[in-house]
Amino acid sequence: GEINVLDVRKPSEWEAEHVDGSQNHALDYINQNMDKISRDKVYYAHCRSGYRSTVACSILKARGFENLVNVHGTFDDIVASSITTTDYVCPSTLETN
Repeated sequence: GEINVLDVRKPSEWEAEHVDGSQNHALDYINQNMDKISRDKVYYAHCRSGYRSTVACSILKARGFENLVNVHGTFDDIVASSITTTDYVCPSTLETN
């Protein structure tokens, strides 16, 4: 089935490298982006270290989102696994908006 990945890192971190097909909703703006997250889908939430995704999951669960899986481990663990990520782009080469 479809796997929905919720990346709660900052947009600059997501732009540098992310899981293919992931949605980026930074923890800092999770309240403003809740309408973009479906209550009917299962999401695997992650960040760089596991801290922000734990916080994001608890916020979303408090708001009635039940289908959340907090990915334990680091983003480096994800990159080292068989999960497909985008090619790393050094953040300093990205244009600032």
